[in-house]
Amino acid sequence: MQVPFDYGRTGRDVFEQSQGLRAAAVVETPGLHGTVLEDAVLGSLYAMHDTAQRDAAADDLRVYKAGVHEPRATEKFLSLDPGGSLAELETVCRGAFGDTEYSVIVNKVEKWFPRVAPAVAQLTSEMQQRLPGSLLHAELLYFIGDSRFTPFGVHIDDAADALHFNFGSAPRQISLWEPEQFKELTGGTRSYYRSEDIAPHGQHHPVRQGDMFFLPATRYYHVAENHGFSVSMVLTLIQYAPDRLVRRAMRSRAFELKVQEWETGLAGELLQRVDANETIKPSPAQGSTVDVADAVTDYVLRIRSNCGFRATPRRIAIPALDGRTVRRIDPFPLILQESDAGAIKIFARGTVISCPDRAHIRELVQALSGGDTVDVEARIGTPEARRILTELVGLSAVEVL
Repeated sequence: MQVPFDYGRTGRDVFEQSQGLRAAAVVETPGLHGTVLEDAVLGSLYAMHDTAQRDAAADDLRVYKAGVHEPRATEKFLSLDPGGSLAELETVCRGAFGDTEYSVIVNKVEKWFPRVAPAVAQLTSEMQQRLPGSLLHAELLYFIGDSRFTPFGVHIDDAADALHFNFGSAPRQISLWEPEQFKELTGGTRSYYRSEDIAPHGQHHPVRQGDMFFLPATRYYHVAENHGFSVSMVLTLIQYAPDRLVRRAMRSRAFELKVQEWETGLAGELLQRVDANETIKPSPAQGSTVDVADAVTDYVLRIRSNCGFRATPRRIAIPALDGRTVRRIDPFPLILQESDAGAIKIFARGTVISCPDRAHIRELVQALSGGDTVDVEARIGTPEARRILTELVGLSAVEVL
């Protein structure tokens, strides 16, 4: 039986206690054990264990032995049955690695265990609402292992802060150093692997089993320390500077260009309109040779429709729709954008669906967006509407009841 948990409230608590995602903060969340976030540890490993997914899984799982990335160890680990509990997983790992210190990093968990995505999205949505004019990106990963220190040494991140949760069983400690202080202590290296030498000068935050810790990883040099077998959830939270956000949007269309000053405010303006539930209308290119506004709009709305997740969900098998009812999977929004030449775009779970601008399609999207349970036979009167609904179900934007 799934344990209920208020993810939205946790998002609010984290935001407030971290002073708007700017300061280190420990947030007590003892009720998180037994939730879908804990299920996702084994659930994602079992999905990766599936031989049909093995090649793709090798891109999203990394194994480090004695601090060194071992691709062959990754392949071997993927072939193992992870067991039915975290205690069994520890036994499996002990058999696989023996006395060698190891770290297993499972990336893009929201893709491999889709049931976890709505829960995490409730948390990120609460944060996004408190960041007007900013676009929050998110990715969920897990650290599994007994390495005393994470394999990256003491380092600072370029764009990603992180929310940590310790599922145990061993205690963890996350240590921070101010950038100027770190440079004075080490001479200014990018990464530093003798953290014991500078430990007396750091800020040390114990993260007990059941605690959540917000790590301002872009503001401090940091390292995580374990004392035995540990399973930790890490939710990365990325906020790109406006000019970098525009460049990412253009890169998604294979364009590289210098960002103009007027273009850096596009994302913030768009987000305010999305949060106001407005239908987004095309923006003029303002003389650019490439339609920057259109590229930024597509990028922002794709990320926003997926509640910050960059990885889109894997397509699911479509059940029979006749005689069924459907509803939108909360909190993922369906965002409608008007296009040119009598067309509209529907942004759902990080994907764009283009279709003719028809009143019955708008009504379907609006009904789903409002949280209504929709009767398929009553609403789906045309092949085009059925195609749209089938797409939304396959994307895990809409569920069949």
